Amino acid sequence: MEGKYLDHIAGLTNMQTLPVGPLIPTGPIAAAELGEEDIELMNWLGQKDVNSAVFTSFGTMYFPSEEEIKEIAHGLDLSNVNFIWALRSPDGDESRLEEILPTGFLERVRGRGRIVQGWATQAMILGHSSIGGFLSHCGWISLTEGIEFGVPIIAMPMNLEQPLNGRVLVENGVAVEVMRDENGRLKGEEIAKMINHVVIGGAGETMRQKIKDLRKKIKSSEEDNLDEL
Repeated sequence: MEGKYLDHIAGLTNMQTLPVGPLIPTGPIAAAELGEEDIELMNWLGQKDVNSAVFTSFGTMYFPSEEEIKEIAHGLDLSNVNFIWALRSPDGDESRLEEILPTGFLERVRGRGRIVQGWATQAMILGHSSIGGFLSHCGWISLTEGIEFGVPIIAMPMNLEQPLNGRVLVENGVAVEVMRDENGRLKGEEIAKMINHVVIGGAGETMRQKIKDLRKKIKSSEEDNLDEL
């Protein structure tokens, strides 16, 4: 995916640049490794149509602000699609999440939305056939997991290298980006628009095919690089 950028670095440093990771577990997760909440969540997801749900997560290093949480919630609400949201409070106090979320949000999304407070088994969720989109902060491991499991990315980069990561995936045709307003703020209407574009509109199917082609290219490149060592 980042081939031309690696070539540029190699040219600047006059050194070969070889990507080596991350290593993503792709085998089935044993039932013994799952907690009751994980099993119940997977059973719930199994009741949804194929590619009908969005997984929303922002990794372990970034806490969305209260304003961002409200706009994300507004977007998920407006989109009217099924979703799982791995959500953590900005101050680490998970008991405050309900008061941070918009009034009536949990009631309005009951039946089509699930909030997982704190840690979520991301690979297991992304690997489920009901997941049709991944609303992501564009951390590199999250993005590569999304591609490994064939899930189109709805890119919402937050900080650090994430805008560059998101741009690489958009260039490869496997992601769309949620645009911010002129002040750099997220808006629920734009989030809902991009979710619907991927999950309900025709973009998702096209992106899934491009991800499939990209994965084949990546696997072939991995084998060629190993043969050269």
